[in-house]
Amino acid sequence: MKWSKEEVILLQELYPNYPTNDLVEIFHRNRDAINCKAKEMGIKKIDRYASNGIANKKYNINENYFNEKSRNMFYVLGFWCADGCICSSGGNKCFNIHIKNDDKYLLKNILLDMKSTHKLYENQTSVSINICNQKIYDSLINLGFTERKSLTLEFPLWIPKQYLNDFIRGYFDGDGSVDKNGYCVHIMGTKHFLISLKEILEQNNIRVHSIVQTNHKNSKSDIPHSLYVTRKDEVSKFGDFIYKDMTDNDLFLHRKKERFKMDNKANEKKIQSKN
Repeated sequence: MKWSKEEVILLQELYPNYPTNDLVEIFHRNRDAINCKAKEMGIKKIDRYASNGIANKKYNINENYFNEKSRNMFYVLGFWCADGCICSSGGNKCFNIHIKNDDKYLLKNILLDMKSTHKLYENQTSVSINICNQKIYDSLINLGFTERKSLTLEFPLWIPKQYLNDFIRGYFDGDGSVDKNGYCVHIMGTKHFLISLKEILEQNNIRVHSIVQTNHKNSKSDIPHSLYVTRKDEVSKFGDFIYKDMTDNDLFLHRKKERFKMDNKANEKKIQSKN
């Protein structure tokens, strides 16, 4: 059976760290087919999984997580929209998020919030979670998301107003950045997603400078486009918005929040020096 593009992408991500027995369960293919495809792609196991692997086990998780409204649920949804995927292979429906190694504490906190006992899988540069669960997968499909969301993603305008900043914070933590001097916020996404995001930000008195296409070579794809918020006062308002009313229990990426803190401290010093 031919491998789909989505399966190939997922195998590239999972093969080095996942036990082959787990991959059999995920892809609904036999060991020889998986190992043969991996060899063809030039990817190898990390040594501890190079042999027979570890038997697949059942994990606990709150299967209704994406059906229960909370600040953290909408944060996770936003983060997944930026840095995750869903994939169906054989009889398995999987939910995946991957991020750089330095930020693995965030994935640990996400698993805790989902009441999940799933493992983290690491390689030299990234860490990921892969949750094979029909109800989690179906919840995201029912919310309007697709397996090919990198091409089809639109802003979920059904999100209640009180959770918009949490969703946007999650998306920003996954696919956004703020420059070290606090002059520019940059967020990537599909054109349709960013147009809706621009409208929401401007409704909250945050001026968006522009939305531009950043990859002109692939005209068939609606991604990547980039949204820019420029000027320190607008960047500061963006930070105030996404971190609004946060508590110690809310999810966020520490290093990005620190950028906004550093910018605020710099502004305070300038004001003091003028006085």
